Amino acid sequence: MRRPPAILAFLSLALLLIAFSLPSRAASPGEPRQAAGPMITLRASGVNEFTSVTAPQRTRYAPKSATINVAFSGDWPEDARTAFTYAKGIWETQLTSSVPISVTASWEDLGSPTILGSAGPRLVNFGGSPPSGIQANTWYPVALVNAIRGNDTLPSNPDIIAQFNSTQAAWYFGTDGQTPNNKIDFASVVLHELGHGLGFVGSMQVSGGQGSWGLSGAPVIYDQFALNGQGIRLLTITSPSTDLGIELQGGDLFFDGSNAMAANGGTAPRLYAPNPFEPGSSYAHLDEDTFIAGDTNSLMTPSLGMAEAIHDTGAITRGIFEDIGWTIPGAVPTPTPTHTPTATHTATATRTPTATQSPTNTATTTATATGTLSPTATASTTHTPTRTVTGTQSATVTATATTTATETATHTPTATSQPTQTGTTQRLFLPLAIR
Repeated sequence: MRRPPAILAFLSLALLLIAFSLPSRAASPGEPRQAAGPMITLRASGVNEFTSVTAPQRTRYAPKSATINVAFSGDWPEDARTAFTYAKGIWETQLTSSVPISVTASWEDLGSPTILGSAGPRLVNFGGSPPSGIQANTWYPVALVNAIRGNDTLPSNPDIIAQFNSTQAAWYFGTDGQTPNNKIDFASVVLHELGHGLGFVGSMQVSGGQGSWGLSGAPVIYDQFALNGQGIRLLTITSPSTDLGIELQGGDLFFDGSNAMAANGGTAPRLYAPNPFEPGSSYAHLDEDTFIAGDTNSLMTPSLGMAEAIHDTGAITRGIFEDIGWTIPGAVPTPTPTHTPTATHTATATRTPTATQSPTNTATTTATATGTLSPTATASTTHTPTRTVTGTQSATVTATATTTATETATHTPTATSQPTQTGTTQRLFLPLAIR
C-alpha cells in the first residue's frame, strides 16, 4: 500500500533523528569523536499573541563578533532568505568566534504545519584529554569548540543542520517585528533554531517511562547544569531509570549556570519539562509558562504564536551560552548624539569696550555791535560710542548722536558805537556711560 506523503515525511524525520544519535569514530588518534546532535523543534501555538520584542540596541551598534555562513538547500523564496540573513546577523553580534560558523539550511516539507523548524549541532568529544577550556568526556557543539580553540575542528562538515517548513502557509517574512494577525514571524523561527545549533541542546530523553542521558555514555555540556527543584543534578541520577524519567516530566527542572542565574535575578531559570515528555522539545527549551510571549527571554521557549515576534536572544539565553563556554561580547553603549550649535553663547564674554566715545561739543558765539548787535551762537555735539564684545559670539553696538544749535540775535542800539566782539567758547562733556 502506498504511504501518504505525510507518513513518508515522518519516517524520514525519524530516520534522521536516529542517524543523529549515532556517533562516529575519530579518523585518527588525537582527534575528537563526532556525532550529529539531536534535532530540536519549534512548534506553532496557533494563538495570536500580538507581541513584539525588537532586536536589542547592541545588534544595531555593535560590530560583528562572529560570522555565520549559510548554504541554502531547496527552493527558498528570496524574501525567506532575506529574513534568514537578518536573523543570523543578530547572532553574529551576540557571540565571539574567529572561525566562521557553517550552517546548512533546508527548505522542505516537515510533515506537519505545526512544526515550524528544527535544528541541531554537530557534536565533538575529545575524551579524557581535551584542549584547554573544554571539559573531558563531554560532548560540545563543534561551533563552540571552534570558537574556544580558534580553528575549524571539522572543516568537511557543517556545524549546524537546520530545516524549515516549506508548507507553512502563514509565514511572515518581514523583519520589522510587526507580525500581522494570523501570520508567523519567520525571522523569529530562524533566530530560535540557530540557538539550538549553537548549543541550546542536551541529551536527556524519556522512553517507556525511563529517563536517560548521554551519547555513548557521555553528557552534552548543557547537561552539566541541569538540576531539579531540590538542587539534585540530573547527571547524578541513574541513567536509565524511572527516577530520571519522573524528574524529566515533573515540571521542576532548572539551569543553574552562574551567568544564567545572574540574568534571571539570581535564581536558576526554569526549563520546559511537561508530562508527558515531548521528544525534540522537552528539556531543551526555557519554560513556556514562565517566559510568556512578549518577555525578552521568550525566544528559546518551545512554541511561537501568530502575531508574535521575538528578535532578542535574551539575557538568560546569553547567560546560558556563556555558562557552556561561549564568549559574549561586552555591552555596546548607545551612541549619544552630539550637538554642534552655530553660535555659542559665553556668559563671560570678553568685553572690550573700545567704547570709542568721542563727544565733541562746540559752542561758538559771535557778537558784533556796529549799532547793530548780531550775536550768533552755534553748538554742535557729536557722540560716537562703540562697544565690542569679544567671545564666541561678537556684537558691535554703535550709537551716534549729533546735536547742532544755532542762535542768531539782532539788536540795534541808539548809540552809535561799533564795538566788535568776537569770541569762541567750547564746552566739554563727560563721556556717556555705555552699558
